[in-house]
Amino acid sequence: MAMKTYYPTLLSLIFVLYAVHTHAQKIENLPVMKQQSQNELFHRLDKAPRTPAFECEGYWSWGSSVVKGEDGKYHMFVSRFPKSLPFHSGWMIASEIVHAVSDMPEGPYQFSDIALPARGAQYWDGRSTHNPRILKYKDKYYLIYMGSTHPFGEPTYDELTLSSPWCIVGRVNKRIGLAVADSPYGPWKRFNEPILKTKANTFYSYLASNPSPVIQEDGSVMMIFKGRAHTENGKYSDMALGIAYAPNIEGPYTVLNNDQPIFQVNGQGEAEDPFLWKDSKGYHAIFKDHVAKYTGERGGGVMAHSTDGVHWTVDKDPKAYSRTVEWEDGKVEMQGQLAKVTGSSPKGSFAVEVSSTGSIRPGDRVCLKLEDNSPELIAEELHPYRWMTSMTQLQTQGVQVYDFHEVKSVSGNRITFAEPIMHEVNPRWNWTVCHYDCYENVGVEDLSFKGQAGEDFVHSQWYENSAYKPLAFQQIVNGWVRRVDFYSVSEAATFTLCANISAYDIHIGGNRGHCSVHTSGSSRVLIADVRDEAKSKTMTNAGQWHAVGVSKQSLGTVIKDCIWGNDTNFESHATQPRATLLDGCTGGFLQSHQGGGTNQLPNHLDDLVLWNFRATRTLSNEADKWIWWSDERGWKFLPPVIVGFHGENVNFETSHVKLIESYGKKARPLSLYEAQLQRRLGYLPDIDYLK
Repeated sequence: MAMKTYYPTLLSLIFVLYAVHTHAQKIENLPVMKQQSQNELFHRLDKAPRTPAFECEGYWSWGSSVVKGEDGKYHMFVSRFPKSLPFHSGWMIASEIVHAVSDMPEGPYQFSDIALPARGAQYWDGRSTHNPRILKYKDKYYLIYMGSTHPFGEPTYDELTLSSPWCIVGRVNKRIGLAVADSPYGPWKRFNEPILKTKANTFYSYLASNPSPVIQEDGSVMMIFKGRAHTENGKYSDMALGIAYAPNIEGPYTVLNNDQPIFQVNGQGEAEDPFLWKDSKGYHAIFKDHVAKYTGERGGGVMAHSTDGVHWTVDKDPKAYSRTVEWEDGKVEMQGQLAKVTGSSPKGSFAVEVSSTGSIRPGDRVCLKLEDNSPELIAEELHPYRWMTSMTQLQTQGVQVYDFHEVKSVSGNRITFAEPIMHEVNPRWNWTVCHYDCYENVGVEDLSFKGQAGEDFVHSQWYENSAYKPLAFQQIVNGWVRRVDFYSVSEAATFTLCANISAYDIHIGGNRGHCSVHTSGSSRVLIADVRDEAKSKTMTNAGQWHAVGVSKQSLGTVIKDCIWGNDTNFESHATQPRATLLDGCTGGFLQSHQGGGTNQLPNHLDDLVLWNFRATRTLSNEADKWIWWSDERGWKFLPPVIVGFHGENVNFETSHVKLIESYGKKARPLSLYEAQLQRRLGYLPDIDYLK
């Protein structure tokens, strides 16, 4: 077949490659970014150890502060709150500050005692102590912290939401307090009144929290803190930072700058988690950049400087830390979340309730993410089957759902997406909303690619599996591949962490390679009209070893009107793909051509649908029946829906399927995808793959 090309498409291809490359520069080359940074903290930021400095079984841990004691040991004060409550809201009503000890500043730290436990609802800090900052001055130890209270009983996990009475009262009662001791082991003298209260008609009229003090040479204290103001709608304002002064650490404290934030609210955007220090050059602070105003990264760290603690300037290279972390094992990973999911949402709905929408705006690209290895959740996800010891990926990394969305609107703590949610959301599990870095409107069309796959394909050879991979999209939204030919390639096209992609009118020929066209951890990808005619040494129309398919956490993939050879099968390559529709496809139906390591199984989780599939050749690993879940073999699918299966006879084990109808003949409508599309839009779009 003659090469089909024109210059705009070549430019598109170049942009694809550039986009993927620049993203790699942003994330994976973090060490280079740190090396080139002019920010003294970011430049010197070392690799992070995987081993936690401190952890408490059954508790979340947050916000540590360390001081060296007279005994030569290092003493950490850290908040902890029970995992029987949700992470985001649990700290607000059930946190306590504990004390841990280590011989080294980096740890590991061993639990010693509870420094500031709950002490009764009648106290201003009686139900929660949080955000510790430990200081030593002369012969005393000072623990500054945030405290809160509420008059209610103990909530259950499901009862504790951000709109529940516990959180409403617990949030509005946040104040800053002080405890004093002669030793880091206590006992701690707590004051019956906060050292910094709220004040009417100020930026901290609603709450005061996140204290970070420094004791100066004369014993006076400068303290940066976070405040929110009451608003007319009965809610509260965005987070702002202020500075307070006291002649000594016990007070009294006065908020400087005429009770105004040290950064103007409209110019600052939301900021929190400040840390203040002082040296010969003046005052310095770092804080979290929630809206990417200074760093270009949501949740990145901003550095600022001041000579008097009141007037501040942002550093010339402001990024002091990143949500992307370089670990000691060499991996570079993005951390953090925009919000915690706090409400339930059924599959097919469009909205979720979250802990906060302060960092989320309409038009943002986000990932609705689940990562949770709770045994109850794993059992729920595998029903009606059971977890097996060989499935180590599920046990260690947990249930993983990555559902990429565009934010359509934000109202209060409710986010509405432009696309439907494709997995039931239960706030009992660790559902979060995270930022999704991506490029948009990138496509490749009217091209031919030719590799050098040999005549004698061997599945275990690396050069057969991955040497000739012409197209690899990564983190692309609203992209496309159309009218493209592939010859003798290992893998035609792969879509990794993409969303809303269309790939159609694709031909694969020449010698057989490893894979056809497939998705990897992507959301809502349409793969249509792929004709896979690759040949093997023994079969003219064999097809790629794995035909069109899905892998990793792919969601909502539609494989429509695709045709592949007789010595293959659609691919479901394990690591938790879900919700795949094979619509009007034709080709081999062989069990032996699925993929995924034993530790990564099952091959496919819930919502696999085969609609009007025509089998041209079939081969089962079982003697008499086609089973979808084998305890003995690497072939494990949750029960699919099978409608209109025809062609070669397959004796399906009916207990292994959700539904089987119209066996041996096509069902109506001929295309489930087209029927659903017409129902949703009211018409069928005039596009190539629907003609």
